[in-house]
Amino acid sequence: GAKSVMSDTIDGLSAEQLVAGIERYVKAGKTAQGLETKFDVVDKGDEVLVAQHFDIPGFLGGGSNTCYTSYRFNIAQNLVEIQLYLNQICFERSEPTTTGSIKVHSSPVKVEFWVDVHELRNSGLVLKAMMDKVLSEMGANASSSVHQ
Repeated sequence: GAKSVMSDTIDGLSAEQLVAGIERYVKAGKTAQGLETKFDVVDKGDEVLVAQHFDIPGFLGGGSNTCYTSYRFNIAQNLVEIQLYLNQICFERSEPTTTGSIKVHSSPVKVEFWVDVHELRNSGLVLKAMMDKVLSEMGANASSSVHQ
């Protein structure tokens, strides 16, 4: 069967109440990790978009990066779809790195969670910093550039 994480039976709450609670949690900004330099939650009606802005330390190449997470709540199906975009380019291309699903079963009430990881070729400032460091330590008179 498919891989997932399943909760025990949940008493005292309906599936609809749990999905609504997850939606309130996301809209309240409680998905923040505390490491962001800026954290935004935008309710777009059909989705809630979370933007996490991070500063990249100098030893990793410096600069900044923004990760986006799109949450779509399907109350009729008791389903939450979560798409993660690791950077601005992936977000602009609508190429999520992962798609998570939270399915709330109604009889008995249980929560099931799984994540599908999409094929991804990665690059960016962190990989550039790693390559530049290796080139420098090898004595190569060369640097690298990021091609997105």
